[in-house]
Amino acid sequence: MERSHEMRVVTHEQEIKIVTTLIDPAKVQWEDWREDVPARVKLLLSGGRTPSAELTLGMVSLEPGHSLPAHTHRQAEACIVLSGSGECEVDGTVSQLQAGQVVFIPGNAAHRISNTDEVQLVFLFAYAADSFDHVSHVFGAREADQADGHKLQALNDPALNNPDATPGTGMLPDLGSNDPNSQPSG
Repeated sequence: MERSHEMRVVTHEQEIKIVTTLIDPAKVQWEDWREDVPARVKLLLSGGRTPSAELTLGMVSLEPGHSLPAHTHRQAEACIVLSGSGECEVDGTVSQLQAGQVVFIPGNAAHRISNTDEVQLVFLFAYAADSFDHVSHVFGAREADQADGHKLQALNDPALNNPDATPGTGMLPDLGSNDPNSQPSG
């Protein structure tokens, strides 16, 4: 399944061990990801399974008509479509996918990938994480993100979040003082 080669690099102050790992994806078995998610996964690089650090890489296979449920995770994700076609929805924006395309999904963005083809959709995924187990997938994320989006919009509203605002100017709520230079106590 894998071959590793170790080499040592000496810098000015320390010695660094670098391990190179060669993995043949054809020799890695497909696994069911989760009971409630209609996808099969091959973990190619993932701490605890292979020598790796700061990167998790795997493959997903979706049957025709199936979708990954909307979800989020803290890490950004990159996907490369290997075969088939489908759709990728990120924060409500839908893009068509086909073999050879690369998709970047920002961290914490609600997203889903769907197979709209008559053949399997297969894609590589990569996270900046030591292990697949360190990526916390939160399902049903679209509804949660929409609720949080209203909070985020309020936080980004200049009238409500202006560090230069002073009470009594209309930029911050007036807390009962007629003096624009007064500050609330507390």
